[in-house]
Formats: sequence, C-alpha cells, structure tokens
Amino acid sequence: MTAALDLTGSGSSFDALSLRQLASKAGVAPSAFYRYFQSLDDLGLAVIHETFRTLREIMGEMASLDIDASGGAIHVGVQALRGVVARDHAHLAFLARQRAAGHSVLRREIRSEIRLYASQLATYMARFEPIRSWTVGDVEMLSSMLMATILAGIDSMLEVIARGLDDETTARDLDTAATMLERQIRYLYVGATAWHSS
Repeated sequence: MTAALDLTGSGSSFDALSLRQLASKAGVAPSAFYRYFQSLDDLGLAVIHETFRTLREIMGEMASLDIDASGGAIHVGVQALRGVVARDHAHLAFLARQRAAGHSVLRREIRSEIRLYASQLATYMARFEPIRSWTVGDVEMLSSMLMATILAGIDSMLEVIARGLDDETTARDLDTAATMLERQIRYLYVGATAWHSS
C-alpha cells in the first residue's frame, strides 16, 4: 500500500499503475503482490478501508468523551482530523483523487463508505438535544450536510499540504483551514438548534 501511495502521491494515476511499477517501488517480485491482493482494485479498496477506519476512530474518540458539540466535541473532532491530515495525508489524498476521478469500483466503494460514515455521524448526533427529538430524515439531512462540509474541509487541508511550503507556514495554514472547518460545522450546529423537525 505504501508503494501505491508514494507513486500516486508523486503524480502517477492509480488506474495507470502497473504491477511491475508497484513491485519495483516496493522492492519485491511482481508475483509477491498476489500474496496480499487479487488485483490492483483490491489494493485500492484496502487503502480506502484503512482510511475510513482512521476517520471512524476520530468519531469513536468523540463518542467516548462526555461532551456535546457546544461543550467542545466539534473542536476535538476537527483537531483530530487536522492531525490525521498532517501525519498521514497520503491516504486522504488518495481518497480525494479516487473520489473525483478514480476507477468506478473505487468511486462506488468511497460513496458507500461516505454513506456509512454519515449514518454513524447521524447516530452520534442523535444523542444530543434538540437533535435527539428530530425525525430520522432530518437527522440524516444534517449528517449529509456535515459530511459534505467535512470532506470540503479535508480537501482544503490537503491543498495546504500539496503546496509543499516550509513546516511553519504549512502548520499555520493547516490551523487556518481547521479553524474555518470548525466555524462551518458550528454554524450548521447553531442553525440546527433552531430547526423545528416535523
């Protein structure tokens, strides 16, 4: 997986990667690939699943805290996401590229994972007032808006990383992007408290 992320991160299209390229980058014989994956699509799916596992860990961390959105859960979640982008942007960049222009198998799996994550987000939000008294449809509507906002925020942070500036500038710009994402999510949350579900 690391070899695939390195190659796609340096500009190669995942769809155009050959088994020989991957094996050479990983320092193994081409036949060794099939010990782990049946196809290149299987490799791409593994990267997608690993990335969403990391994102679900953030939600799990938020759920374990005895705080609601107004008490700091939004800040905790956004800062955790910023940390993931800073440490492991290759996985998220792969996800962003495949979501926009990847192979149909990968795009379909990403859409499925996004729907699952949005559903889990809806379950998390339904713990809090006034959302807990909303209809299922309204909770799902809010979670889909939040999901779109989160994905856009990730894209903004990835753009910061892609500029390749010095560490200090990158850290500052990541902070700015994270602050903007936190404000956008809070805006949605404040609006949600005034919503009359029916």
